[in-house]
Amino acid sequence: MGNCSDRRATNREKKLYPGPKKQFLSQLFFWWELSVIFKRGSKDFTEDDLSAPLDSHESKKLADKLELAWLEEEKHKIPSLGRVLLSLFGLEFATYAIIFLPLRIGIMLMRPHFLKKLLHFFSPPKNEVTLQKAYMYAGLLVFATFVDLITYHWYMMGLSVLGMKIRVACSSLIYRKCLKQSVGVGLEVGKIINLLSNDANRFDLALPVIHFVWMTPVVIIVGIVYLYFTVDSTATAGVVGLLLSLLFEVYVSKKISSNRMRVALKTDYRIRLMNDIVSGIKVIKMYTWEKPFSRLVHVARMLEIREMLRANLFRSINYIVPTFLNHFCIYLCVLAATLVGVPLMYSYVFIVELLYNNLNNTEVIYLPVAVTQLAELRVSIKRIEDFLVSPGEKSIMKTNRRSDKVVDSCKLIPLQQISCNILQNRSTGVYLDNIRVRWNSSLTTNILNGVYFSAQMGELIGIIGAAGSGKSTLLQTILKEVDPMEGIVDAASETTFCLEKQ
Repeated sequence: MGNCSDRRATNREKKLYPGPKKQFLSQLFFWWELSVIFKRGSKDFTEDDLSAPLDSHESKKLADKLELAWLEEEKHKIPSLGRVLLSLFGLEFATYAIIFLPLRIGIMLMRPHFLKKLLHFFSPPKNEVTLQKAYMYAGLLVFATFVDLITYHWYMMGLSVLGMKIRVACSSLIYRKCLKQSVGVGLEVGKIINLLSNDANRFDLALPVIHFVWMTPVVIIVGIVYLYFTVDSTATAGVVGLLLSLLFEVYVSKKISSNRMRVALKTDYRIRLMNDIVSGIKVIKMYTWEKPFSRLVHVARMLEIREMLRANLFRSINYIVPTFLNHFCIYLCVLAATLVGVPLMYSYVFIVELLYNNLNNTEVIYLPVAVTQLAELRVSIKRIEDFLVSPGEKSIMKTNRRSDKVVDSCKLIPLQQISCNILQNRSTGVYLDNIRVRWNSSLTTNILNGVYFSAQMGELIGIIGAAGSGKSTLLQTILKEVDPMEGIVDAASETTFCLEKQ
């Protein structure tokens, strides 16, 4: 009964979404939202007002597709998450740019042309442009601006949806990896939270603007050619400012990329530290360690804030440039025209101002954001890729596969260099030889360092030590939930664990 009601609720929600059934103009201008706004204008929105996701946006389908592609990619010597994402979503990602760029260039060139024709109506002789033609050019100028707005909206909306799909797919793949991951092997809670909340979210922010990294040089070259042949050669003087801005943004992007990695590492450490403190809060309270741990959290937070302030400084510098670059480019054009002796007619000034305004909107406003987001996206993809390629699944089947050979009922493990005679002489039990264990390979301190341990069948052994000395880690090493960095773990039979509370 409950399943039937859930199915009816889902069908009711799906009807709220227009999907492909709505007309093209309704989808383009989002007119289908008006009914929802007017109907619920005086009431609170509830879950019944939400529509079910499209089939192409469901997390299971996206994750299945990405997981299959990633399993194939893992067969390569150096797997690459970026290569997988390009193979799955690259065609759709490129389609938007292929359609958007010609439209944007065409509209950018038509607007100065219509403005130039309109200005001829106000210059003698007026016989060249009649009043009717002046109205026509003014209408075409407004229409071109309107079309530019619509194409820009369609482009940004489409890539935002694509970024959402990639984010959902990567988040689901990270979740599935966590389910297969061994305890402690790169499975820090702080790192997982940071990957899902910050790194995966970069796709939503970067994809809508990332094409401007390569579209900007194309648009600038077309604008320079138009200014040179239709206005005057002095009108290209402002390009010097644009080129200097490009070089500056390349330098800033490298700084932002390196700083982004440092911020992510500091955030991982802080979240991991807070998780450890919350997990062991009873022990901390019992030993009154609040102040030492408070200082640890304060130091971790200050290190993170220091890197974040440095990152915000580079972003601020990158975003300040658009405030004066447009005026600087126009000033260079006017200065060049004055020095050469070109008369400063209103047609010259207005057309130069309009075209450089279009160029600056592309290069100065979008390009810094695109460069910043691209630099941070590359770091995020690398972090997700490193997590996905980390050693994970440690099932019994895989443990048995790791025993390379069985000769005379004796396991031979070449990497550990244990001879068959030694194993035959040992009685049934658990043996650890010179074990060194770290929770994370990036850490410099071993939790277990040079540990020798043996326990034979029938023995009762107690392990004591201070909090954080590695008792639980030793037990997890015996259970093969944690792989040692060095040393040998030999369990002659299946090892089980039973927790008893007195």
